[in-house]
Amino acid sequence: MEIITDWILTNYIELIGFIAAVIYLIFSVKQNVWLWPWGIITSVAYIFVFFDSKIYADMGLQVYYVAISIYGWYHWVYGKRSASDNELPVIRLKL
Repeated sequence: MEIITDWILTNYIELIGFIAAVIYLIFSVKQNVWLWPWGIITSVAYIFVFFDSKIYADMGLQVYYVAISIYGWYHWVYGKRSASDNELPVIRLKL
């Protein structure tokens, strides 16, 4: 039990990123707009994790994910569809 407690105390930012990623995934499956802020939280947490680990290329990729998530969130909320766009419904496949 002490090993788990020590890991949590030393890697709490990574744990926050993991939990945020699971919440992001749930909102993504439900096609809910709240997926965007949770994705941003996930990426910001991993920016710190990768910076601390000196994995700068992955850190830079997370910066890109934050920027593209802000863009996606904006277009999800404020994007307009023209009358000529045909919206494709999300369906479930029967296997």
